[in-house]
Amino acid sequence: MWTWRKIGIAVLAAGTVVGLMLIIVDQLVLPWVVSSSSTVEVPQVVGQRLSAAEEQLRARGLQVNDIRQQFSSEYKAGTVMSQL
Repeated sequence: MWTWRKIGIAVLAAGTVVGLMLIIVDQLVLPWVVSSSSTVEVPQVVGQRLSAAEEQLRARGLQVNDIRQQFSSEYKAGTVMSQL
């Protein structure tokens, strides 16, 4: 028969197991996943002409997405104003 004490011990044990599993995933699995992927340095293209910036980014194997145009008194038309 289950008593409140036995239920408390079972919940504590289950919580401990889940906590240990989370620590193992955080310390062993995730670092392995992150380190197994290659990284690419993204060059700064702000201030460059859009065509030159796109060419430079594509040469590094990067995709150019979500190009937006807006008015600026600081930049000439067709110039990259910001990048994310």
